[in-house]
Amino acid sequence: MTGWLAAVALIGLAGTLRFGAFCVVGLPLLAYLLLYLAVGLPRSLHPIGRKRDYSYGIYIYAFPVQQVLAMLIGVQYGFVTYLAATTAGTLLLAALSWHLVERPAMLLKDMALPLPARWRRPGGGSPTTGPDVTAAKAAALRPDPTAPIPVTAPSAAVTMSAASVIEVPVGEVTGLPR
Repeated sequence: MTGWLAAVALIGLAGTLRFGAFCVVGLPLLAYLLLYLAVGLPRSLHPIGRKRDYSYGIYIYAFPVQQVLAMLIGVQYGFVTYLAATTAGTLLLAALSWHLVERPAMLLKDMALPLPARWRRPGGGSPTTGPDVTAAKAAALRPDPTAPIPVTAPSAAVTMSAASVIEVPVGEVTGLPR
């Protein structure tokens, strides 16, 4: 992806918007430009989107905004006006979603809340690391790594509704061509 090819695609896209053939010629040029912007941007523009990530909001709100505007005004003012209005409406909703919902929720992702008292074990700890668990008890609670793993497979019945259990040793794959 080169810059001069992106410039040619931009000129071609502008030409299709002005003279027609947007659906046939302009959409592939627009796709190339979007890929160029996603992959081939200069390093000076890489920090775009690091502080504010509107992409999920754009993904969520683009279709509803397009549908509402298509229902209200359609393309009576032209496709370019429709495209500009849907882009502006989508970006507005995406920015509001980022600042009012997503960012505050992401700030809470590392917050550790204490468990309610009724959920805690007496004496603290988990079933395998609590203060009253000896090493032998902890080892007995852990699964044996060499034990066979039960695998559920359909039976040979015509209805395929019943299942049987087959034991397959760990690390061994059966039924595959070598």
